[in-house]
Amino acid sequence: MDKIVVANLKNNFLYKDALAYAKKIENIESKYDLIIAPGNLYLSLFRGNYELAAQNISEYEYICTGEETPNCLKSLGVNYVFVGHGERRQLMDDEYSIEKKALSAVNNDMNVIYFIGEDKKNHPLITKEYIKAQIKNIFDLIEDEYKENVIFAFEPFWSVGSNDTYTCEEIIDFIKFIKDYIYNKYNIEAKVLYGGSVNEVTFEVFIKNPIVDGVVISSYVSNPDNLINLVI
Repeated sequence: MDKIVVANLKNNFLYKDALAYAKKIENIESKYDLIIAPGNLYLSLFRGNYELAAQNISEYEYICTGEETPNCLKSLGVNYVFVGHGERRQLMDDEYSIEKKALSAVNNDMNVIYFIGEDKKNHPLITKEYIKAQIKNIFDLIEDEYKENVIFAFEPFWSVGSNDTYTCEEIIDFIKFIKDYIYNKYNIEAKVLYGGSVNEVTFEVFIKNPIVDGVVISSYVSNPDNLINLVI
């Protein structure tokens, strides 16, 4: 399987900027499995040789004012959705909401990019127990047939928006731990990405490592030329 590169464009753009970005990458030929996650407002602008991810999804599967249901997102060609991103965990989504959103997505044949990590930098053993609990929480809810629809993204939530994070070696160790835990407990060879202040240097480290299945990259690819240079 090719490595996965997820470009999280957050809510960086006004309409004209999003339109310009979409046009810039419409003919991109990526050597990786490329997933673009613009702000949900702009999903309809993005069409190309890549998959689309929504940055959020409704936890309600029925009609609800102001919410984006799975069927609405799928009608725009969206096959992936973020759930549990660190910024949303810190600001607005509790564990119950996160679990409901994941269920809403997988029950409607969507793939989930499920962010896991810790709120503060702890001893690695504490962090690993925290991660195990997050995995168990979601996998105990999802039917076996849908478990492979979940791609995990290890993201130290305490490092979001900063240049402080683990070393590359520590990150790779965490990802190996996550994959081994899921395989031993659920007999699934899970895909695990890394997301957290990825830049052009760490991108190369992770994309070349056989343990890491890919990356979620944000600030660096707010410039479409940077994304193009990384993936073609």
